[in-house]
Amino acid sequence: RGVFIKTFHAELFRDLGLQKTPPGFSLREPSHSESIHCQQDRVQIHTGQLLEGQDMIILVGVVRNTGATSIEFDERACATHKDEVLAVAAWPKVVLRPGETTELYVAIRRSADDATTLRPSLLNRSVP
Repeated sequence: RGVFIKTFHAELFRDLGLQKTPPGFSLREPSHSESIHCQQDRVQIHTGQLLEGQDMIILVGVVRNTGATSIEFDERACATHKDEVLAVAAWPKVVLRPGETTELYVAIRRSADDATTLRPSLLNRSVP
């Protein structure tokens, strides 16, 4: 199950569900501004991990049903963020009883500026 999932994204999300860091990604804590945003009532989302790749980041969070009845988490509700959302998947379930949780994976395309890292020049430091 998942929205916008192509084969490549399905493999990434499968690795995440198996608690693996996908090849080419590094794991780090998200900053305060790096969080999952979904437009669905009766859910609380906590972003806990961020995986950085060359051209995308994957936000990993936990969704909790805060309502008094069961809900079906709508993965499409997370495709409204200002960044370009490539894929969204909840695992292991999308139907949540009151108080129940599931993990949420949101893949976002990195801008060209964000994907570029600067390499420090060897000329700007002393060489032994």
